[in-house]
Amino acid sequence: MAISVRNWYVLIFTQAVTKMKKDLSALSIKRAYEGKGALEYFLPSFFMRVKQFGTNKYVSRKMVVSYVFIRETEGGIRQLKTQMPQLQLITSSESKAHNTQYVKLNDFEMSMIKKIADIYDGQLPCYRSDEYKLDGCDYVKVVDGPFNGIEGRIVTWPGRDSGQVILPVGDLFLVSTGDILSQYTQIIEFGKGNRHPYHMFELHMPRAIEALTKQLTKGEISPNDLANMLVFTGRLEALQPATLNIESFYSGMMLMSYAAAGNGYEADKERWLNNCNELMPKLKAELQIGLQLAMMYASTGNPKIAEQLHNLVDSWIPLKPTEQKKFTIVKILGRFEAIYSHIQNKDSN
Repeated sequence: MAISVRNWYVLIFTQAVTKMKKDLSALSIKRAYEGKGALEYFLPSFFMRVKQFGTNKYVSRKMVVSYVFIRETEGGIRQLKTQMPQLQLITSSESKAHNTQYVKLNDFEMSMIKKIADIYDGQLPCYRSDEYKLDGCDYVKVVDGPFNGIEGRIVTWPGRDSGQVILPVGDLFLVSTGDILSQYTQIIEFGKGNRHPYHMFELHMPRAIEALTKQLTKGEISPNDLANMLVFTGRLEALQPATLNIESFYSGMMLMSYAAAGNGYEADKERWLNNCNELMPKLKAELQIGLQLAMMYASTGNPKIAEQLHNLVDSWIPLKPTEQKKFTIVKILGRFEAIYSHIQNKDSN
């Protein structure tokens, strides 16, 4: 026997908002009186963000179409529609012949939309459904600030360290948060079709190398270095990498960052070292193997890893000017071999 699942259906209504609120309230009271349970519905004010003519600035305008969210089973929503003909169900673009689907949200998605509306005093800021191509945007979770707990695709702008988290409502419209600083978001999944993850890792690598160098040679790093390490790890801790190469680069960067963070993060360092060890047998590309070994050696000083790395990179010498990735691997090996050799000599004396 099929289980009737309650979802939040999105419906259009064709009367004044105040009249719709009264009708929904009256029906809810009637249902409760009959022992059927009160009607669960949500009727915020919708405001569409649109570009001003000839500029890139947005202004808010009241949405022409009126929507209401109602929590019901599909059978219940059909029955409700016969009681209130002023309500119209919206067919989803995913519908196929003989398989009609309606625009709906689950409870978690609806809780996020309600939270955004609460922050804006019952108003729901929206964009047109075609305003942004969300597939290429990172999927994030907000972990601090007023929008804490919101999940969606983040839209960012060049030169700004913030963005808006976007939640699609079918193909009807996009609900938007306000601007959120990058350090308040945790990346769950990178957007498709771009080199954003590699750019992020490549940008962080010199910082991690310098911080780890200071940690090994001085026994501590600056508050700014520590903040850089923890912002990086915090933003990416829950990442679900889409490919093996991204997972390898990501795991090595997390390992180096926690190693650089020093005391108090030993368990995190060990966790990511184990993850790197598990990934090693899966790697096939020579450069990816070399980079993974280099990051592992820099973080641990393990001579067995150094030996594996030498077996791979010694045949690369001399390097061509165009072999930048190989040069990076060799440079990491040379720097940290010197550091660990100095530490070993110091300890022996």
